[in-house]
Amino acid sequence: MVLSQYDLDKIPRDMTLKDCYERIYQWHKKYGKQKIKDKNADTEYKNAYLKFLNKIPDPNNASPENMNLVFDEVITMLLEWSYHEIDDYGIKIGAYAHRALEIQYGNYNGINNQNFIKSMHNSSLYQEFGDT
Repeated sequence: MVLSQYDLDKIPRDMTLKDCYERIYQWHKKYGKQKIKDKNADTEYKNAYLKFLNKIPDPNNASPENMNLVFDEVITMLLEWSYHEIDDYGIKIGAYAHRALEIQYGNYNGINNQNFIKSMHNSSLYQEFGDT
């Protein structure tokens, strides 16, 4: 998926990794259950999303590994349907995931970075949800 530079530039430059995660977390907890019902996706995918949503840790308890798994899911898997959804701040959910990659790896498209991949594989949620 691709975002415009305009979408990426909307994110305040002083946002931290935790801030990016928190915005994704809050949007999904507030809107996810209702919005997924309206998506054209099969029941198995919707159920997997809801199960994942119930297990992701709140921002105060999320490890960097769990945050990275969530960022990956926004870009490629269970949370991908929300990629172009706009939050209460006027920012696309996918932009937060990409900003988090930039913060950690110096590149918006760091999803193929080996350190990122190792980190998300070390998430406590990866065994159950990784590569779904």
